[in-house]
Amino acid sequence: MTLSQNDINDLFSNVGIDSIGFYAPKYYLSLENLAKLRDVNPDKFKYGLMAYEMRVPNRGEDCISIGLKAAQNALFRGKIDPAEIDALFVGTEATIYAVKSISNIYKDLLKIPKKCMTQDVSNACAAGTLAILNAIGMLETGIINKALIIIVDISKYDLKSPGEPTQGAGAVALVLTRNPRIAVFGKNFGKVSANINDFYRPEGERNAQVFGQYSVKSYLKLQIDAYDDLMSQIGNTYTDFYIFHSPYSKLPLKFMQKLIATRALDNIDLLMRKDPIKVKKDCEISYFNNLQENFLLNDEIVNKLDSLNFAKDKRSKVENWIFQKLKAIFLPPLQVSSLFGNMYSASIWAELMYILENMGKANNTIYFGSYGSGATAISGLLKIQPKFHLVLSNSLNIHNFMINKVQISVEKYEDLRKKTETPDLCWIKLELKKNMQMKSISLNYCDEGCIIPGYSHLNFCPKGHSGNNITNFPIIGTVIDKKQFIEGNLQPLKAGFVLSTKNTQKNDLVEFEILRWNNSLESNPKHGLINWMPIYSPIFNSPYLEYINEQIQTTAKVPIMTEEIHF
Repeated sequence: MTLSQNDINDLFSNVGIDSIGFYAPKYYLSLENLAKLRDVNPDKFKYGLMAYEMRVPNRGEDCISIGLKAAQNALFRGKIDPAEIDALFVGTEATIYAVKSISNIYKDLLKIPKKCMTQDVSNACAAGTLAILNAIGMLETGIINKALIIIVDISKYDLKSPGEPTQGAGAVALVLTRNPRIAVFGKNFGKVSANINDFYRPEGERNAQVFGQYSVKSYLKLQIDAYDDLMSQIGNTYTDFYIFHSPYSKLPLKFMQKLIATRALDNIDLLMRKDPIKVKKDCEISYFNNLQENFLLNDEIVNKLDSLNFAKDKRSKVENWIFQKLKAIFLPPLQVSSLFGNMYSASIWAELMYILENMGKANNTIYFGSYGSGATAISGLLKIQPKFHLVLSNSLNIHNFMINKVQISVEKYEDLRKKTETPDLCWIKLELKKNMQMKSISLNYCDEGCIIPGYSHLNFCPKGHSGNNITNFPIIGTVIDKKQFIEGNLQPLKAGFVLSTKNTQKNDLVEFEILRWNNSLESNPKHGLINWMPIYSPIFNSPYLEYINEQIQTTAKVPIMTEEIHF
């Protein structure tokens, strides 16, 4: 059975995405450079994985750092007051504490009210999707009204291991509501699970382990089973876009090729009658535009076409249709994983963001196939809302984060893998121009630098340190004064100074990140509490510059330009 357009419209609920934001570390490593230093043919990464670059966290940059900015971006874009949020769910494989929810850390950093439900969801790369499903159920039953979902991960594998070129980092945050502005979810979901030992990270180890080929087989098998489960509920439904979990870009392409060969080609006449969707522009990754037909039409598709015995003219038309569909519709979102690397459960939702901002039109439908090792697969549908562009028409888009990057050498990357502590620091004082008055976060600190809660009657340091100091940290500012950082002296913080990387100079434009911070004042660190501090660093470009100008409706916008620094 194939559904009509009216039947398809009936498949969707009134719960969905009201705003969406993204963030990733600025540092990136060229995989061509990594291949050369590892004595590997660069084509193995370029074509075998379809991996081009990977993002690398800076010293002190962790999932709190990355996820916080993604969440802020979602709130900024949707013009959503944090006071409206009454549920905050986090999907991640990262562990900050063995026991303590990081969703509570985000809640306080974002100044979300205390009457809020928080939860961490951990289920490999399906964690983010499961957090979304939790929110959908609670929104549908009226338990909550507006949920913030933060999906964040940093993937790490051993140096020189087969998994090394598939590392990466990034975060997506979504605000979910009833009657959303961007997209609504379908009413049905496909689901399948099994105890499969394809990928895991042993307790106490920082780096994940993977059985490569076995993991690929598991991914392909569970994805097709989740697809079939959803189709068994709703009938054969073909959507405008397809996105899948992407540990590296070649794997979802491999699954899409399987889906075409085993499910789509039997209904090819119907599919070819649908008008192709035009893409605004070529792929930013130039070699994606040059992939040939024999790369995209793999043996599985060719063998299926052989079995169908089409006439020569029809076969040529079918092959060209598949080739053009893959090139124009499926490849562009895969650039996200190719440029940022494996963001685990955030990867599929970053692909969605790319489609929404660059390709999608009102009422387009999107199939998503989420996968988490161990293993579980979840499939579902989305439909784009008529006025989705009103939320997304600003500079905090994924394209600007693609080009807002700083290249590092392989040696620098290896050094960052060894050093996780905060970088060398100095104190700076900021000037906030009229068009940069947007506050970012405000934090409460004790006199010895520990973050303390703002919760009534518990707003003091549990370690017994005195003081409750509130400091506001803007996103961006210009440096007007600089002084030396002396270990153990936080008095400048009370005098209006903030911390910055040591290379900062007067008149620099700087942007904040919240980084892990080792408190040298701590006389008894055995409690194991982790602390963070907003720390600034010089910037050459930033999506926030243009965004702030947009908010005050000026005509003089700061252009986003790629400025690469080689260390």
